[in-house]
Amino acid sequence: ARKKSIRWKITFGGSRVEVVKDFFKGLENHPEALVILLVDAEGPVAKQKQPWQHLREQIGDTGKRLKSVSNESCHLMVQTMEAWFLADQQRLIEYFGKGFRATALPRVGSEGVESIDKNKLLKALNAAAKGTKKKRYRKTVDAPAILAKLNPDIVRQAAPHSDRLFNTLEKIIRDQP
Repeated sequence: ARKKSIRWKITFGGSRVEVVKDFFKGLENHPEALVILLVDAEGPVAKQKQPWQHLREQIGDTGKRLKSVSNESCHLMVQTMEAWFLADQQRLIEYFGKGFRATALPRVGSEGVESIDKNKLLKALNAAAKGTKKKRYRKTVDAPAILAKLNPDIVRQAAPHSDRLFNTLEKIIRDQP
């Protein structure tokens, strides 16, 4: 992206309805830009469902506008982004340091990190971090730092939605003159 002078502007949002509204504002305010929505799935995603279909079912009336946008513009993470941490637990252990109890984390089953329940995962992260200097997991402080440390190849193997996002971005970069 740097070699082709492609710039990124990442905007963090609040609730899923607010994020979808911000996505449409981005489309309206920056018609020349590629605007992509990346949002937690907030629950299990059926394998046959497209991302917008999943969102429409979750956010109701607000989702009516979603029919007008390509599925390539919408990317689901996992039930919650923190599940990506379980794909690369070594980085999570390194981040929290001494006293981190990885045994408190949910086991990743045959369905992978995308099947891990959001509420159980957040409670487990707090339990695992309890004996560290940080004492607990704080999404707004810890998540960006942990995400920056994760090995994307490991996460892509464990999370098909992550792989889909990377494939989309790589294609966009490759296709730019």
